[in-house]
Amino acid sequence: MAAIEQFNEGALAQAVTMFDLAERIISEKKIDDALVKSIRRSEHRLLDPQCLRKLTEKPEKHPLLRKVLSFFQALTPEGLLDDLDGEPRRDRRHLLLALLEVHGAPARRAAFERLVASFADPGEDSQRFYQRNLIALLRRIPRPADAPLEQELEVLIKLTATRNLPIVLKEAIPTLGQLKHPRAEQVLISRLQEFEEMLLRSGQALHAREEILLLLDRTASALARFGSPSACAAVVEHGLRKQAQLGEAMARLADLGGQDLSPEKEVVAKLVKALRGELPLKVLGLVFQKKHENVLHLIRALSSTPAPAVRQMFEEIVERFPGEEFAAAASKALAGFGASAKPADAPVTILSGDLELFGLPNLLQSLGESRGSGVLTLMNPEGETVGTITFEAGKIGNCRAGTRRGEEAVYQLFETPVPGTFIMKSRREGPPDEEPEGEPREVLPIVLEAMRRHDEFRQALALVPDDASLKPTGSKPTRPPDESDQNFLRAVWAKAAAGGTAGQLEQGAAVDSYRIRRLLAHWVEEGALQLAS
Repeated sequence: MAAIEQFNEGALAQAVTMFDLAERIISEKKIDDALVKSIRRSEHRLLDPQCLRKLTEKPEKHPLLRKVLSFFQALTPEGLLDDLDGEPRRDRRHLLLALLEVHGAPARRAAFERLVASFADPGEDSQRFYQRNLIALLRRIPRPADAPLEQELEVLIKLTATRNLPIVLKEAIPTLGQLKHPRAEQVLISRLQEFEEMLLRSGQALHAREEILLLLDRTASALARFGSPSACAAVVEHGLRKQAQLGEAMARLADLGGQDLSPEKEVVAKLVKALRGELPLKVLGLVFQKKHENVLHLIRALSSTPAPAVRQMFEEIVERFPGEEFAAAASKALAGFGASAKPADAPVTILSGDLELFGLPNLLQSLGESRGSGVLTLMNPEGETVGTITFEAGKIGNCRAGTRRGEEAVYQLFETPVPGTFIMKSRREGPPDEEPEGEPREVLPIVLEAMRRHDEFRQALALVPDDASLKPTGSKPTRPPDESDQNFLRAVWAKAAAGGTAGQLEQGAAVDSYRIRRLLAHWVEEGALQLAS
């Protein structure tokens, strides 16, 4: 009980010392076996779930946390897997998965054994949910060198068969791609073609169209990360197909951005030709707009390919279309190649580092106090930009995060943080490179509001998870006191009432996720909406 009390107060090292003492007392047979079994079987319920959850998010604490978990029968890999099987609460499933990750290789081995056993006794559809979680553990816990590769490969190939439920396929496809095996590559290419055929042959699909489009996203991404010539060629062939039934096929090319395609001259030539065909027409100084998203997707696909044809194409884009978002993307890619349209004016890196170590609130306040001017770029672990914030004399100017702009973009970066790195580059004297989106704002008020929204967003997220479908109950929805945009209210209600999930409503939105999720949670709490079963 003393060890549990120390643990719940945040004193992990002291708690582990006491658990070690308890283990010695037990090994010396100083306590009745029946009492020991009772404690190991039931007293884990006294551990604070919030403390457990926070510690799972800190890998450096995992060795000590494992000692605590191993003391209790229900928190061993086998005990956690028993609880995971059939657990209906999403937040509880997430905690169990996180605790299994802490156990590492033993938990992965036990999860694989249960995954193999699930084929012998398929059970109801609920068993597929359990399979999905077991596959997620295989993907999230690094595979030890002594793990049975061939057996794992065979199991995952079966799980990617298109007859399986989408919830299983969404986990099995990227997990198969991680194996980097020639058979995995062949199967993923086949699955890409099978999903295409489902969409192109009306009435013959095994799953709903929206589910197949998501599976195409996962498969193309897995192949792009695979990185082999055949895998990249398959992604390019798919991405350049024009059939509307395939959805935003060209958007899937952006996943190639981490690959240097220079050796694949035919693939590069196809992408450069497609990029030229998607560029806006410019006649007598007038630009005739096209769909800029396709241009951005193609630039991102080639952003790690410093081939001469790509350099030339990007330099032409920067020269012909100054001020366009896709021209900025091309310029950034050129800088990564070691080329720049304005080498004499190249900005100087004044600060860079690990975003998780600095913390976004502290970073923004430090930059505000420095009173400098420049551009802060935030990148995910793959090096992809997730947001940019312009500083003007220590104040926040322009900000972009996906489809969000201005303060909404800053709030979004707080609400959906990603681990990664940042780089702050100075701007030389003179006007900013792009048109300001408004008067620069002081950092502190924006940071405080962003942190408030982050906290309330997490509360709303617990009530209305990303993948939960919603449906109206018949009760009239009301307006939250601090939301006055009637058009926004009507738009969110229409999409939610049509069965959209919270995650779908937030994708591509111009407002930050907090405003949408808080609104959905408000309607669920008052009974105007309910979670679909």
